[in-house]
Amino acid sequence: SSAAQGASLAQELINNGYGIDSTRQSIPMPQTPSIEGGSFHATVSYADYPGRMYIQKVSDNASLEQLMADLTEHYKNGNNLARLEAEPKIGTVCCVKYNDDGYYYRATVYGITRSSIKIQFVDYGNCEDKNKSELFQLSDEYLTLPAQAIECSLQGCKVGSADWTPAKQEFLEGLVHEKAYNCQITGRQNDAYEVTLRDMATGNSMADDIGRFI
Repeated sequence: SSAAQGASLAQELINNGYGIDSTRQSIPMPQTPSIEGGSFHATVSYADYPGRMYIQKVSDNASLEQLMADLTEHYKNGNNLARLEAEPKIGTVCCVKYNDDGYYYRATVYGITRSSIKIQFVDYGNCEDKNKSELFQLSDEYLTLPAQAIECSLQGCKVGSADWTPAKQEFLEGLVHEKAYNCQITGRQNDAYEVTLRDMATGNSMADDIGRFI
């Protein structure tokens, strides 16, 4: 059938590193207030540039800290690690070691190429390229907590990724380090929320702070 042919072609493209599959991950998606007037306290866990950042709800910090403590204990010294039983595909949930600190985190596969498997750490937003041998099964007990990284873009800051220099990135990372923000949801585009972020200590708008720097 044409549907079967389409599915086969999509899988072939994915296998060759060109396709994107919309398979939904098994970890619950982040829980956010309603878009209309929704607000909450947040920290920035990872930022590519102002148009693509990841925030975490402060109210869920304790739950994430407990999850990470349990994961660390469960998988320490490589204990309880089991290879994936099936070939990874887009949306596959897994347990992956983060290169910078050596701890294991919850992750999903978002891309597959000839040379690597692209994974995203669902509680923080950052990504890494891995080999299949570096992906492990995530125990069911760690699937309950919703993904903690909420993708967003900063309202009022129109600088694009092509114009985002290393110096600007260094400024942004320093700006958000260990700060809590009042997050106001102003809209949504695709899978990302449009937000305003105000420093809870100073009341300063992040968009204004970035605008003054650039």
